[in-house]
Amino acid sequence: MDEKEVLKRLANIGPSIRAHRKNAGFTLSTLSKESGVSTSMISQLERNVTVPSLKTLVRLAAVLGVEYTDLLLTEVVETQYKREARPRQLPETPEVPVANGAAEAYHAEVTQ
Repeated sequence: MDEKEVLKRLANIGPSIRAHRKNAGFTLSTLSKESGVSTSMISQLERNVTVPSLKTLVRLAAVLGVEYTDLLLTEVVETQYKREARPRQLPETPEVPVANGAAEAYHAEVTQ
């Protein structure tokens, strides 16, 4: 790939980033949190509003589980895997009795 071809592909990298993100099961927000690249920047990249730096390209590729050069491909084949959904970790909350003034008694007991 010569320099002109690389620049051409960089200028049209958005659909590739979006396809890899969706194939991996990431939302914009999740990819942003895991890569350290802002949601706004990822959105601009996917819409070809801006071109990524090499650092950004490498960060996104690492989180997406692909080589950064894979993001330069103009055609993205649907992958065979989907990112496993992570179960939400809800904070543990104690059971609170709610009948016959029990909530007030429970609150008094907990705040002692």
